[in-house]
Amino acid sequence: MKVLKRMRDRRHGDPERHVVEIGGRELTIELVRSPRRTLSLRIDERGLRVNAPHAAKLGTIDGFIRGHAEWIGRQVGRLERARLGARLVIDDGARLPVFGEEVGVRLVDGRRSAAWQQGSQGAELLLPRGCPLPALERALRRRARVWFGQRVEAYCDRLGEPVPAVALSSARRRWGSCSRRSGIRLHWKLALLPAALADYVVAHEVSHLREMNHSKGFWDLLATLYPDWRGAREALRARAGCLPEFVLAADPGGEAGER
Repeated sequence: MKVLKRMRDRRHGDPERHVVEIGGRELTIELVRSPRRTLSLRIDERGLRVNAPHAAKLGTIDGFIRGHAEWIGRQVGRLERARLGARLVIDDGARLPVFGEEVGVRLVDGRRSAAWQQGSQGAELLLPRGCPLPALERALRRRARVWFGQRVEAYCDRLGEPVPAVALSSARRRWGSCSRRSGIRLHWKLALLPAALADYVVAHEVSHLREMNHSKGFWDLLATLYPDWRGAREALRARAGCLPEFVLAADPGGEAGER
């Protein structure tokens, strides 16, 4: 393992990022410095993160990462296998989880947009047969925007906070974010997780309206909105690397497409 380069195109206040080679793979390391005394390492769907003391030299950090190279390789492999296993083939009759509800997919000739309806087997999502993937994403985004808006309003009412603007996100490294200026942003793919986990993210971000940090006061406040936040946080971390990627079923004369 060797450090290949330091990424310098970061804004002021952003974590340091370095590219390293581990087991033949190039990985981006997010290096976060703080007053802590020890080094720690975490890898999940968002990538590899090293927490280090302010005074730690890059050589020391490099050695720490090298000492955990085998473990890092195993975790990266696990996440890659999970992503491959989580692909959802989109064809007529497919079943999708939407906020914990199983929704049937129907591909319909002549349609130009998606539509939700109740069928004989429960909720259904009608998609244009010729171009289903963009329509699917738009439909899920619309459903997520309504669901998130309702949950943000409910939690704000409990805290006595004004309801902020709510927008969707497709960020690679965050489920949600909160800003007093721009409001709350939530990842649209949370719609594909159980409703309780999506609700945890909403409660987490609403709590930031009052506590713009992760202090004890923040976690105490979150516990009043979502008592089992620890369990939800761990479940979200376990599932996050396995979010579905939509794959279009191949027809006899073509190839599968992926989104």
